[in-house]
Amino acid sequence: MQYLLGLLKIIENKLKFLYKNIGLEFAYGRAIIIGIFVVGLLFGVSSNGVLLGCKDETRKQRITSGHQPPLSLECCKNEATNVLLTKLNPASLACCKDEAKKILVTILSNSDWKIRKAAVEELGEMAPEDIKASQSLIEKLKDNQPEVRRVVADRLGSCIKQASLVVPALIHAMEDKDKDTSSNAMRALGNLGPEAKAAIPSLIKLFEVWLNNEPNANPYSIRALMKIDTASEIITEKTIIELSSKNKQKQKILLERIGLLYTYASQAGSGASARLTLSFGNHRQELASFMMDALSCNDSEMQIIAAELLRFLGPLIVEARPLLIRMSREKDPRLRACAISGLTGYIPDYKDVMPVIINCLNDENMKVRLSAISAIKGFGPEAISAVPALISFIQDRPRRLSLIPEGAFRNILSFIFFRNKFIRMESLEAIAAIDPNNSLVLSEYIRNYDKKGNKYERIGVQSSLIKLGKNNSLVAPALVPFLKSEDQEIRFDATDAIGKIGQPAEVVVPALGESLNDDYMETRLIAANYLGDIKSDPELVMRTLIEHLNDENPNIRCSIIHSIGKFGPEAASAVPVLIGALKDECEKVRTESALALKNMGPAAKAAVPRLEEMLRQPEGWRECEAARKALICIVPERAEEFR
Repeated sequence: MQYLLGLLKIIENKLKFLYKNIGLEFAYGRAIIIGIFVVGLLFGVSSNGVLLGCKDETRKQRITSGHQPPLSLECCKNEATNVLLTKLNPASLACCKDEAKKILVTILSNSDWKIRKAAVEELGEMAPEDIKASQSLIEKLKDNQPEVRRVVADRLGSCIKQASLVVPALIHAMEDKDKDTSSNAMRALGNLGPEAKAAIPSLIKLFEVWLNNEPNANPYSIRALMKIDTASEIITEKTIIELSSKNKQKQKILLERIGLLYTYASQAGSGASARLTLSFGNHRQELASFMMDALSCNDSEMQIIAAELLRFLGPLIVEARPLLIRMSREKDPRLRACAISGLTGYIPDYKDVMPVIINCLNDENMKVRLSAISAIKGFGPEAISAVPALISFIQDRPRRLSLIPEGAFRNILSFIFFRNKFIRMESLEAIAAIDPNNSLVLSEYIRNYDKKGNKYERIGVQSSLIKLGKNNSLVAPALVPFLKSEDQEIRFDATDAIGKIGQPAEVVVPALGESLNDDYMETRLIAANYLGDIKSDPELVMRTLIEHLNDENPNIRCSIIHSIGKFGPEAASAVPVLIGALKDECEKVRTESALALKNMGPAAKAAVPRLEEMLRQPEGWRECEAARKALICIVPERAEEFR
């Protein structure tokens, strides 16, 4: 062992020399791990490839005779490490994880913090499943280098199985002097979810600091609380207690904080916003009194914040609706816009809100009109009376800027025209939400999609077309002509949109088949992937995929085979071509073919002889493992023979 450590030190010094002379910081850290990893394995492997540490003689004989299928490389997440290790005998990978862990733990005490950080990153990949790896990481929370502590805190957030061990360490790390380490610890606790309930008291203390707008308040504590299911009630109780303050400045801060609570809740996902509203509902009377006072005061800033909040709290504070309707007629356009935004909280339960919002479509202020358009999307088909006004926005096109001389005036006009264009696009989305089959919507989207030289505008239109295509069968056919464009980016985007829409199959499948002949490899790749998701006409999809299985690019062949495998037994007609693909020159293609046959089960019995041949004479551990899995699924009665 001392001799091995001596060699490792030599490698380390050589790499340090390269680092100092070349400056490859990232490569240096990774290279240290990879180099030590490989040397450690080489010393663990005897000349015949059998592990020296393997004490089971029967297992030794099975490995050397080739009857033992190679085990998967679970520990090597790093692709570079994976490539190096697979050049060794596959049987030697069986104990790779334990050896790697020992070596990495040794490196954690290295004097160079960059090396320690790299070791922490690699060890962090093992920590979720390995309690000893987690313990080693926890010890490094005391590292004298903040860069190392930051990575440790971040990696511990994935150790859900070791939550009882990890949570106390992260609670202590929240008090770290390094702000990033503290933030990472809070974020990690949030990622642990309900398993981090023990951290709630500490997080609540930090929440109170944030709620009172004190210096050094850290919003990550709130985000963590939002992800811990039981914390919403505590948050609302603390907030409601503060509402009794008569200080206007503090009231304004509290309004802003409640708005941020909903922002963080939406970011947390998993129903956090709904839980927050439900918790506030338990204190409806106090909250309603506070909100009504804010809406009725003479401070326009407080009125604006309160109106915006009613987007979330509207159903709880019904009595605020008349105040918002009155506010929508105020002289200040900011109040009108925020009143409309607040009224969206009452959609679709209160029908008296719709006429008010539709009437604001004719407002002289652009921001008010935009708020109204955005609100109308929530009404759906019930807002059909708003369509004429929305169409007028779409048809209101300014003259071409090219007719206007260069100068400051033209720059101002270009900004105004851009804003008008934004209103037109928002109006299109609103009409699409009200009436997806409206012919004007599709024609306008296609007209904007066809514009050359404006990639970002096309991406925005494409997103709207995909959404529209889910409810309108005419969208995919309208995009098919773009597959013949001279611009490869347009062809790629059109293929992407058609694939995501996915219907009708009689249009989409031939269109994606045409994209499989495209010169641009990325276009062919996504076309092959999307075909595997169209289950409405398996026979047509199979014919299309099989026709293109001879693509010169092995990545495309892999994608096609993967898509075939998604159909399971329904893809039985593809068994003969998949048997042929088992002899492909590319290992990835052979492996993917075996996995596709596995999904077909007994329907792929014709492939058994070739799969058995792959198992007896493996050219690579991946395809051998895939063949073994396939045989177990295809002939389950012989499963024990292949295990």
